[in-house]
Amino acid sequence: MQKNKMKKLTLVTTLLTLAPMLLGIMVYSQLPAKIAIHFGVDNEPNGWANRPLAVFGIPVLMALVQLFIMWTSTRSSRINGGSRRMEMVTIAIVPILTVVLYIITIALALGAKVDVGRIAMFVVAITFIALGNYIPTVTYEQQTAMRPFRIMRNQKNWGLVSRMTGYVMVFGGLLVVISLFISPVLAAVVLGIVVVIMLSVSIYGSLKK
Repeated sequence: MQKNKMKKLTLVTTLLTLAPMLLGIMVYSQLPAKIAIHFGVDNEPNGWANRPLAVFGIPVLMALVQLFIMWTSTRSSRINGGSRRMEMVTIAIVPILTVVLYIITIALALGAKVDVGRIAMFVVAITFIALGNYIPTVTYEQQTAMRPFRIMRNQKNWGLVSRMTGYVMVFGGLLVVISLFISPVLAAVVLGIVVVIMLSVSIYGSLKK
């Protein structure tokens, strides 16, 4: 992707990640001193943060994560050309997650009734489906700039593992969505199984001669 375009995308996606703070500022005086920021699959809060941290700190932290993602995408594109479709999906994840989850957090703090477990699990499932569709399109040369796992260094097995991972993520994401109609707990179990299968595929690829 062109350097100037990456700079524009970095600016836009970072500002989008920070944008939810405007909502927090608007209702700041109405928020409690402690805000629930983490929930179990039973929708019960099990993690809290002080109001300033929840309103300002979390978006800033996510913006830093987004900047890191944009830096790695720019580096990968410069070295090996990058995979345009995969890049677009990857750089959209943090802004979308931040906006959705921040709005939910503020709504809950204001007393709204929201099924956090289902919404969060649905967002994760859609993310899996999106990534799973494009992981197989990334060539060995395009992904070697990062090499976060041993399997990424094995050119012979990269094609096999990327296809298998893509299938697992897509079908696993679909199963999670279907499971949500039954129970968030079941969806969490399905998601856990999908993650274990993904790790197994990576280990298999790293050990395969």
